[in-house]
Amino acid sequence: MYEINFKYKGQDNIIKCKETQLLIDVCKEFAKKQNLDFDNIFFIHDEEKLNLSLNLYVGQQFGPLNSEKNERIEIFVFKENAYSIIFKYAGSDYIINVKLTDKMKDVISKFKLKANIDLQNIYFN
Repeated sequence: MYEINFKYKGQDNIIKCKETQLLIDVCKEFAKKQNLDFDNIFFIHDEEKLNLSLNLYVGQQFGPLNSEKNERIEIFVFKENAYSIIFKYAGSDYIINVKLTDKMKDVISKFKLKANIDLQNIYFN
């Protein structure tokens, strides 16, 4: 049984898992327990960002554990640096938080929902 200590905001969050569990699933479990948006966080282990898209099992990612030492895996959790775009419309400011990888059409859709407007006759500068 593996013990993974997710360090987030200076607090320890231990999740026990099997070596045959996908690491991405364990990370999603942590995010769910902490009420975090999984798409807005990333994970660091041994000073490297974990590539969860590889779909590795816990045992593949970290190798065999020494059961005599009672080892614990340390993973640091950080929020993605989000950008904010301010839309000025009808005398109001609408702040939309986005990631660098977001497509502009998705950003505009978020603005549409937040401002509750129809974009038919709206032009952007």
